[in-house]
Amino acid sequence: SFNIFDFVVKFENRLDIFLYRIGFCSSVSEAQLFLSHRKVWLNGHIVTQPHIILKFGDFISFDSDIYSIIQRNLHNQIKLVNLLPLTLPFFAEINYNTFEIVILEDANENRLNKMSYMFSNFLDLDNLKNYFRRKG
Repeated sequence: SFNIFDFVVKFENRLDIFLYRIGFCSSVSEAQLFLSHRKVWLNGHIVTQPHIILKFGDFISFDSDIYSIIQRNLHNQIKLVNLLPLTLPFFAEINYNTFEIVILEDANENRLNKMSYMFSNFLDLDNLKNYFRRKG
């Protein structure tokens, strides 16, 4: 059965979406391009699949060939900080100097409440929960 909570949590934990959300990539398409060109490592292994779901303890690093692109993307994102709400995922430790990332929590429905700030403009979590309780 389809569960909107599972969808949202997993969507936010997809590798390509995550790389975009933290500002390392300027778009999800660029994240997928990095992956297809073998520029991203997950736990010490090259990864090419964008749909991988990140989990506790995952370690993400990058080929040094794309460091300058990541730096440019981060620089451009800083210019937008005043225009956009802070929507960085809370479940990861990100080192913006070494371009290394560690995932601190597994995805689960309980995290959805913590994630609500990332959807403050369009996702009404209370309404969503009530809908699924009625459908229950």
